[in-house]
Amino acid sequence: MQNPNSIYILSPLHFGCNTETAKNNHFQHTLPNSKHLEQMGAKEHYLFRELLQAFDIHTFTLQDDEEIVNSDAVFLNNWFSVMPDKTLVIYPMWARNRRTEVREETINFIKDRSDIQKVRDYRSFLDANQFVEGTGSIIFDFEHKKAYACISERTDVRLFEKICTDLGYTPISFIAEDVRGNSIYHTNVMLSIGENIIVICSEAISDTIERQIALKNLTQTNRCLMDISFEQMNQFAGNVFEVTNSKNEAILCMSSTAKKAFTEAQLETLQQHCRIMAAPIPTIEKAGGGSVRCMIAANY
Repeated sequence: MQNPNSIYILSPLHFGCNTETAKNNHFQHTLPNSKHLEQMGAKEHYLFRELLQAFDIHTFTLQDDEEIVNSDAVFLNNWFSVMPDKTLVIYPMWARNRRTEVREETINFIKDRSDIQKVRDYRSFLDANQFVEGTGSIIFDFEHKKAYACISERTDVRLFEKICTDLGYTPISFIAEDVRGNSIYHTNVMLSIGENIIVICSEAISDTIERQIALKNLTQTNRCLMDISFEQMNQFAGNVFEVTNSKNEAILCMSSTAKKAFTEAQLETLQQHCRIMAAPIPTIEKAGGGSVRCMIAANY
């Protein structure tokens, strides 16, 4: 299946602005850390959890570390993924100050809840300065056994290809840039693949041949493909995620910012395939530089 029927989220205790990740996350706005940011991040995440419950999405909530300040812990999909074959993959993250997010008690919790059969841990590649940041870096098409990634400081092409080989997926990589020519830090801000819908900002793929290859592979899936603009991508319209709820309904999870970025015609098209859940998370988006997709780790 492409859509997960349950997800993991993490309730942040210390949300803030990570100045280290701001160096190459151009969706992020550097703000002074304060109790206000921490409280607003916690409040927005609480409302997000309430929405997930209202849409009947089965959710496991991970616990943040009370003593260690992990300002980006809410973006848990950057360090692990659960694959449909019950493999737990642990990834090496670029930012040194994020690596304390990976805790043994959390790994054990995931193993139990997801009935994990095998663990692939790639953190040893930190020694070679090779990074891949989970399903921020890699967008998996489980049905067609393909994986997509835009190459950046956070996504090393050699490690991406090794992970794909190990897991049995065909790697499709490309360079993606924003309208100012900055590398896009994570693939999941410009590409989403669901069971019914694909959202992509294809003009972000700067090389014509790489763009054609990506679009050819994506259109062969017979899903509804929606191509968005740079401006829509900047409003996190590409950072959406399709899940299946307990009533077997397809739910397209996004932020309120992203929903406002879609045109009425686009929303009508999306709603032909999915119900839309839109969460108001402006503080998390602005200070953290990530949106709803970054806050969800799929469980299969």
